[in-house]
Amino acid sequence: MDASLTVTVDPSTLEKAENYARQNNQSLPELVQKYLQFLANLTEDEEPEMSPIVRELAGVISLDSSSDVRAEYHEYLSKKHNS
Repeated sequence: MDASLTVTVDPSTLEKAENYARQNNQSLPELVQKYLQFLANLTEDEEPEMSPIVRELAGVISLDSSSDVRAEYHEYLSKKHNS
């Protein structure tokens, strides 16, 4: 027995998702169901597969635990725009 789900998304996201589904010869509900099945089948310690580009970039930047990236970026922007 199927269950019903109501989801609210912004119009831009909905349009992009509908286009993606159409390009892949699927309905939007079918696309959502397949994605939810994919997520439901992951084990607790398993993460979704990364794309090759993301996998290549993962771990490129290493930060020490004392780094406050947001504060450093804020300081950089302040200097850049106040000089």
